[in-house]
Amino acid sequence: AVVSTQSTGKTVEFLDQYSKERWECLLQFMVEGNPSSEKVSPDIANLLIQSDIIRASEGEHAITSTGFQFLLMDTPAQIWYFLLRYLDQCDALGLNQTTCLAFIFQLSFSTLGRSYPIGSPNRNMTNRVPLLCTGNAS
Repeated sequence: AVVSTQSTGKTVEFLDQYSKERWECLLQFMVEGNPSSEKVSPDIANLLIQSDIIRASEGEHAITSTGFQFLLMDTPAQIWYFLLRYLDQCDALGLNQTTCLAFIFQLSFSTLGRSYPIGSPNRNMTNRVPLLCTGNAS
């Protein structure tokens, strides 16, 4: 990947804190039972339902036994589990699973705190990045 010369103004510390806060919001959303919460995107909520982590019924949601087991995992295991469920859902989202996996690998080799251009040949994948976000990083 080519490093952009533009600064995002985001420090490594900011990005680390932001990611921790967003993950905590996701976990809180799972257990609080309020589907109208704006803490996570509707796409993320649907992914949690499709993954049998939460169950939606009559305008509310509840954590499932799978979701409870998910909460007992350490954070790295939770993230891998979540990414695997995301990859399972790629076809339903109109995305190629191989392309999604390649994009995740590309992200894993990026340097935290550096800017990268998003005008890649895979525009469909970069347009879906917000699905993986549960809030606004601005």
